[in-house]
Amino acid sequence: MEPNHPIGGYFELETYNGVEYWENVLRINTARNCLRYLIQTFHIRKLYVPRYTCPVVWDAIQMEHCEMEYYSVDRNFMPLVAFPKDAYILYTNYLGVCTENSNLLAKKYERLIIDCSQSFYSSPVGLAAFNSARKFFGVPDGAYLFMDKAVSNELKQDHSVNRFAHLLERVESGPQPGYRDFLQNENLLCGAAIKTMSKLTQKILKGISYHQCAETRRSNYAVLQESLSDLNEWKGTLAEAEVPMAYPFICKKDGLREKLISENIFVPTFWKGQKDTDTGEYMEHYLLPLPIDQRYGRDDMLRISECIFRNLKM
Repeated sequence: MEPNHPIGGYFELETYNGVEYWENVLRINTARNCLRYLIQTFHIRKLYVPRYTCPVVWDAIQMEHCEMEYYSVDRNFMPLVAFPKDAYILYTNYLGVCTENSNLLAKKYERLIIDCSQSFYSSPVGLAAFNSARKFFGVPDGAYLFMDKAVSNELKQDHSVNRFAHLLERVESGPQPGYRDFLQNENLLCGAAIKTMSKLTQKILKGISYHQCAETRRSNYAVLQESLSDLNEWKGTLAEAEVPMAYPFICKKDGLREKLISENIFVPTFWKGQKDTDTGEYMEHYLLPLPIDQRYGRDDMLRISECIFRNLKM
């Protein structure tokens, strides 16, 4: 504790003093700022970037005045181009099921950066990697940055106290009443300066049962795989150590996403208005990232499967 820290008075939010999943790494306030920090640290002037990715990634790169060269991925999420040997390359571990792709690319290219925003548990490979805590757990921000290069510039610490409204509203009233606050938080993060992770976020991340969360995700994935694999156009497999963000269900059934949402099964779209006119548009319409996270169990997965079977027969 700090010298002369307060003793007594009203209680603060109950937090924890356990252990974070990732230790002895850089803690940054957002994943996009991890990427900005990497561009600054390695003085990257040109970066190969997947067309099929979140637009905030492009925004972060443009903020650093770094040139982008786009590349497409196939339906197994592998790049469709060969890169120059000395190129800086950004690759996304899509939905946390592309670890094998990441490992293959890391062996081939020395300046590979892995975006693990959708693969929190993935061990870092390549030149550098970064993840996003809020994609996997109930925190408003926070990311971990992995790189061997020594840090030269000291960052200020972020504050998260004004970013919890959507998380608290969901506890009290469910997802829909807090959705506006969720979008507002997303907008706040878009303009956030590069800072280190807040004390509040770090405290919460010290209280998570990471092993249990991982096992639940893998178990839920297995239930959906057993139920839906014959209908799923995505034929990839989950590696032994992978912990997925969602179950990638690809099915050419128009309106299926909307049917699921109408039955309170919320399925996001990754990502609207893609620059990739082949894979991006295909995935935007037909990839359904089905929720499998630690809040749910086998009965919830069977409900998802039953809803899909019922609507495919219509």
